[in-house]
Amino acid sequence: MRKFLLLTGIICASVFIQAQDLAELRETARVFTRDGDYSNAILVLNRARQMQPDNLGVLQDLAFNYFLLNDLKNAVDIVRPLVDRKDAEVQTFQVAGSIWKA
Repeated sequence: MRKFLLLTGIICASVFIQAQDLAELRETARVFTRDGDYSNAILVLNRARQMQPDNLGVLQDLAFNYFLLNDLKNAVDIVRPLVDRKDAEVQTFQVAGSIWKA
């Protein structure tokens, strides 16, 4: 009986996690970033990136968290193509400038 309940709980949790939309994932990542838990923020943002690989906001947040984690190689790899995009925002250039300065 306990195994059945545990299995049911795991299945329900996995369905809930998959049901999260992009906005919820970004907000979860922001909470992790504010708390200084950059590794978990990166994990959540990579999940969001799988949902929408070209989403500018997700990629900006991901590059910024790599920067905060001091993983400059990954940060540069993510931010470099973003500054060439036509939909790049001021925040994109601010994040890129901080990464390149470091």
